[in-house]
Amino acid sequence: MDTIDRSLSEEQRLMRSSCRAFVNDFVTPFIRQNWQREWLMDPDARLPRAILEQADKIGIRTLGVPEEFGGVPLDPAHEVQTFALISEEIARGDSGLSDKLVQIWKVSVLLRNVAPRHLQELWFPRIVK
Repeated sequence: MDTIDRSLSEEQRLMRSSCRAFVNDFVTPFIRQNWQREWLMDPDARLPRAILEQADKIGIRTLGVPEEFGGVPLDPAHEVQTFALISEEIARGDSGLSDKLVQIWKVSVLLRNVAPRHLQELWFPRIVK
């Protein structure tokens, strides 16, 4: 275990491990197989639904969304570090996917922290869906 690992919580280590497996099992194989076609693909085919479904299974797409709306709760004291840790793991496989997830997380955190309840009720179900 290196110095960086010692500063991580058990939850963060588990999340990183899950993300690493997700990237190794789903993201990297897709990118390796399709990298030459990326710019020729239909935009809907650039990120197969199966990859997003797997991201949903391990809960990384809905980080920052309150649990009551179907999101994955994070320790508020380490939330930013957790986002960075997971983003780095995803970017190892595909920086574009990492960027997409980061945008979802940023919107989720803003909605959670500053939006009135009626906007949260409008937008969180759409994010989770």
